Amino acid sequence: MAKANGITRNFYGEVERDKSEYDGIYFCDVEPLKVNEKIMLCRRRSSMTQGEIAEQIGVTRYWVNQMEIGAAPVSPDLVKFWEDNYAGG
Repeated sequence: MAKANGITRNFYGEVERDKSEYDGIYFCDVEPLKVNEKIMLCRRRSSMTQGEIAEQIGVTRYWVNQMEIGAAPVSPDLVKFWEDNYAGG
């Protein structure tokens, strides 16, 4: 982003931290994460494998993979697993 705005990385960092102001800077819009992206992040941060999660919620590793990449709807069981085991933690 710094290069796209024609400024140094250090100055761009200061602008992001509200330590400097620059009217000509362009910040792109960032969309919120989708549920499948959130569950993938949860699993990776927990250092669990897809197989381990699949075993605990009673599905195949392939099905967990499909949910994580958005090719299959996210199972309420998977959401509940993360809420029960890792929410707020």
